[in-house]
Amino acid sequence: MKSQVISVREINKEILEVKVEIPRNWKAGAGQFVEVTVEGFFLRRPISICDVDGDQLTLVFKESGRGTEKLARLLKSGQISELDIIGPFGNGFPIDEIAALINGTNGRVYQESQGDHKNQRNSVDDQDSTQLTTKKLVLVGGGIGIPPLYQAAKEALELGLTPSIYLGFNSDGDVFYIDEFKKLGVDVVTAVMKQSMEGSWVLGSVIDALTSEDPRQIIVCGCGPIGMLSALEKWGHQGYLSFESRMACGYGICMGCAVKQTDGKMVRVCKEGPVFKLGQIDLQQRFI
Repeated sequence: MKSQVISVREINKEILEVKVEIPRNWKAGAGQFVEVTVEGFFLRRPISICDVDGDQLTLVFKESGRGTEKLARLLKSGQISELDIIGPFGNGFPIDEIAALINGTNGRVYQESQGDHKNQRNSVDDQDSTQLTTKKLVLVGGGIGIPPLYQAAKEALELGLTPSIYLGFNSDGDVFYIDEFKKLGVDVVTAVMKQSMEGSWVLGSVIDALTSEDPRQIIVCGCGPIGMLSALEKWGHQGYLSFESRMACGYGICMGCAVKQTDGKMVRVCKEGPVFKLGQIDLQQRFI
């Protein structure tokens, strides 16, 4: 799909936002991704979808390698006026299922489906977790894992949920997309590991910022670095995590992005993922 570039915005020295035109019938869910052609590179670059709004697709990516660095350079200099995009790919956050549970329907089905991977955690405090009342959706993002949660927040709001947003950054100089989330009308808590100026954020990790929340009363959706996902795995009781892995084809053919589940079976981040149930993926393995 050839998509005309509408706008290019430098969010900070490493992160770029690009908006492109798409057909109005083009659909994608929160947590899915597209593959973008970069001139001079055989393999396309996977980029998470930040937002789909009518005939406009928003992508936010970090210049983290030769391919994305060249793509950013071409976009910022105006040398390309369209992107060659295929997708969407992968399985995203099931916001509709989460909304059904929180709104009081299908709760036991969800809980039992989680049980395959979360048996011990679901029996916290010797309670049958199917009797716990889930009150809210919490979206937790770190670094470049934040953009996919914007679409997740929009989808939740459309289904009558008002999610709480927790975003973590290495430093206050890295903070981005806070205003975009606030314009949706949701509460945003920001955590920074290093602070160089005064600001309304928590000094510490995004997990530190979650101390006021009761994880038993929450469905959490997380996207970010593996360290954050590991901490969120220990903290949470129900929910989904979005993983990043080196991808080649995007179709699930090459097996380059395969990771191991806790049951020992292998799954593909690009095909069965990138979003998996909390507790489904073995977090002791090496991620690239």
